[in-house]
Amino acid sequence: MIDHFKRRTHLEIWGNAISTVTLLEFLRGVPGEERRVAFLKGLQKLFKIEPVDDLVVLTYCKLYRALRRNGELIEDADLLIAATAIAKGYVLWTKNIKHFERLEKFGLRVFKEKCS
Repeated sequence: MIDHFKRRTHLEIWGNAISTVTLLEFLRGVPGEERRVAFLKGLQKLFKIEPVDDLVVLTYCKLYRALRRNGELIEDADLLIAATAIAKGYVLWTKNIKHFERLEKFGLRVFKEKCS
């Protein structure tokens, strides 16, 4: 998503959803309060923003415990993004395929083509 904003291009994914965590990760890199608010409003028009609700929390906990048990933990932010995609039935678009691929056994669907 960041790559496309930098190049001012749009993908066919506009109109889908992003997690609250993805929203936070994107907005924290936008300098200036006014610009950040403008980006927030723009993202809210382009995407449904999926909150961290009970289903996402329970999915996160299931993933966390399984990954911890296997010594495969990933960062909390990424785990929340994956939990949101699993809980809400979305395909995860990411350039970090190797990182998220190991969560496919838990029901995560990862878009396999490279995002450029």
